[in-house]
Amino acid sequence: MRGKTIALMAALAGVLVAAAIIIPRDWVVSVFEGAPSSLQTTNSAGRRGAYYLPSSYASRPLPLLVALHGTGTGGDAMVRTFRKLAAEKEFIIVAPDSRSLDGWEVGNHRGEVTPDFEHALACINELESMPNVRIDPTHVLVAGLSAGGSSAVYYATNNDMFTAFAVLHGGVIHGSIGPHGVRGWFSTGEDDTVRSPAAVRAAEDYASHELLTEDLQMKTFPGGHALTDTEMRALVEWWLQ
Repeated sequence: MRGKTIALMAALAGVLVAAAIIIPRDWVVSVFEGAPSSLQTTNSAGRRGAYYLPSSYASRPLPLLVALHGTGTGGDAMVRTFRKLAAEKEFIIVAPDSRSLDGWEVGNHRGEVTPDFEHALACINELESMPNVRIDPTHVLVAGLSAGGSSAVYYATNNDMFTAFAVLHGGVIHGSIGPHGVRGWFSTGEDDTVRSPAAVRAAEDYASHELLTEDLQMKTFPGGHALTDTEMRALVEWWLQ
């Protein structure tokens, strides 16, 4: 019996060694390092959000991306979208959930703080309270995809903790832009039928008029109403420059 046990253990060890050789490293990283972690902060609808810390997070203050999801999804989707870049470029992600799956609550006058905005700030506070987490205050980007885009402008211009915003395949709610001047990014797909280049350009023009600044970028990329690796990399390079 003892001999059979030893043989079985040896065979199992051989399988594990073989598996270690053939399993792609990217798969291992996605399973053990890339899965979004859930926040504990809860909004009135019982929704929370997600976050991601790169392996180097305890070594020094790192840039923070506040990522706002589109309609029908949640913060975990935004973490999964940006996780690979966050690991490569070493930045932290916090991605709150909106109260409604239908979209975000956006203020329509300067200084207004909606329940969704309060929840986003609470999620950031939770992240900052975690052991060894330190944020680089010179690189705090709030980026919103599709329906989340209008909230990105709204948050960044009504709270001076943010140093930049990005509207990704989204728009701007008139009246929502606050007094805080901050640089911004607008982008969409060349074939986006939901947020066409013309519509996003109009949103950028409105933001430029309201912010009285020319420190805004407007970019188009091949594709439709979805983020591509090329677009995300261009955004992150602009942000961290």
